[in-house]
Amino acid sequence: MRTFLTVWAGQLVSLLGSGLTNFGLGVWVYQKTGSATMFAMIGVLAVLPGLLAAPLAGVIVDRTDRRLVMLAGDVACALAVVFAAVAAWSGTIQVWHVMVLAFVTSTAAAFQVPAYAAAVSTLVPKEQLARTASMIQAGQAVADLAAPILGGLLFLRVGLHGLIFIDFVSFFAAIATLMFVRFPKIERPDEGTPEASSFKAEFKEGLGFIRSRPGLLILLAYFATLNFLLPMAGVLFAPLILSIAGPDGFGTVSSVLGAGMLAGSLIVAAKPPKGNSAVLVAVAGIATGAMIAGVGLRPDLLVIGTFGFLMMATVPLMNGPSQAIWQTKVPHELQGRVFSVRRMIAQATVPVAMIISGPLVDQVVGPAMMPGGALAPALGGFLGTGPGRGAGLVFVTMGVLTVMASLIALASPKFRNVESDLPDAVPATAAT
Repeated sequence: MRTFLTVWAGQLVSLLGSGLTNFGLGVWVYQKTGSATMFAMIGVLAVLPGLLAAPLAGVIVDRTDRRLVMLAGDVACALAVVFAAVAAWSGTIQVWHVMVLAFVTSTAAAFQVPAYAAAVSTLVPKEQLARTASMIQAGQAVADLAAPILGGLLFLRVGLHGLIFIDFVSFFAAIATLMFVRFPKIERPDEGTPEASSFKAEFKEGLGFIRSRPGLLILLAYFATLNFLLPMAGVLFAPLILSIAGPDGFGTVSSVLGAGMLAGSLIVAAKPPKGNSAVLVAVAGIATGAMIAGVGLRPDLLVIGTFGFLMMATVPLMNGPSQAIWQTKVPHELQGRVFSVRRMIAQATVPVAMIISGPLVDQVVGPAMMPGGALAPALGGFLGTGPGRGAGLVFVTMGVLTVMASLIALASPKFRNVESDLPDAVPATAAT
């Protein structure tokens, strides 16, 4: 656990710095454009490049020292942040600068995320995997909690360029910790031997591993469905808040959501849930869907904050057990490829959701939920009318569909029995 905790601490500092940049850029972009569509397009660039890079990333993660892969990703992100900082400092920053930053960080994440997940499974024993997954989420939650508070205070004092500079400095914590630790080495076939194969063949091996195991395939399909429904609402969170409050209100509610994620993560980290992990995932999905619907009910910061806190508190109860299933059932020497394929498929629906959500609110449900709009007579009494109510309707709809998707997954025996049907993976060669 010592090596894991060292790396985790460095990543936590880096996440906090990146959270400051994300907060500042989110406020700046919405104030500059006032467009949910533009907000969504930046979200697409924060996801799509990573999906396209996933096939290459998975093979490289399995062929290379995973520590070096994470280190290279942090360096690339730091350089992208310098690019944005220079533009902000000179007063010439435009939306396209933000898009470049999103593109680079998305591509880097395609390598870093599977490398981090694969490394963790070699660092800690099986019974600690759910805990470490929750600790990683807790680190993200701390950033989500602290960044809006600090960002709101610092935005007025040091400006956008100051926030971006702090982000650049924070990368040195992640880089330093990775430079002074070592990960267990996984022995692989030497190049030129019959066991060695091409990049294409190795990627297909990762895909074939999932396809030949129906339980994992259904679990993956379930998360792909959630990753369409949740981002449809999630990308509209900032427009939903900023339509009824200023940056201070946005920062406050964002911090409340971060507190919810932190609370859920700490609960799972302190006492990992017992029982059938797949069932826990689906039950948590039902609770998450109910809370998402609650977020959209009223244009009231208290209502949004309360349901948002509970929504984020249930997310670790989904992600922790799911991550433990994958880390337990996939051999160490295949995890880079399998996790990259898993990430590519699970998140392939995210850009589609983001592309749809912006125009859907700006051009369809947004005007329809204004006073006198097409949907105002039927739904206005329930959800209210006016700015942000179109986004509220999307939240309610996506929440209901999330509950339905979770119930369908729970009804599948292959899904429920994925842990008992599949043996725990035994690596072909031991970690050294």
